[in-house]
Amino acid sequence: MTKPTSIKYNINKRMDSNSDLYVKDLDQVTFSELGLAPRYVSALNELSFIKPTLIQYHTIPKGLEGQDIIAQSKAGTGKTLAYLSVLFSKIDPN
Repeated sequence: MTKPTSIKYNINKRMDSNSDLYVKDLDQVTFSELGLAPRYVSALNELSFIKPTLIQYHTIPKGLEGQDIIAQSKAGTGKTLAYLSVLFSKIDPN
């Protein structure tokens, strides 16, 4: 079995439209569009987490694909929720 390729993100600076990490309409994206389990998205919404941050937008889909991720961003940007979302979304409640 081959090890997944690591993906590295450094989101410590303000993203402008020239950045390859820039997302034009990030404020229009929801957690359900990132591929998380519907039951988990409902729980996030109940806790008032409606829209992902930039770090979450880039890392959650890759984490759900099983890719290794190295991510760096400022405190309070949602890194912990990003990696826990992948874990919690994969838990089978049965």
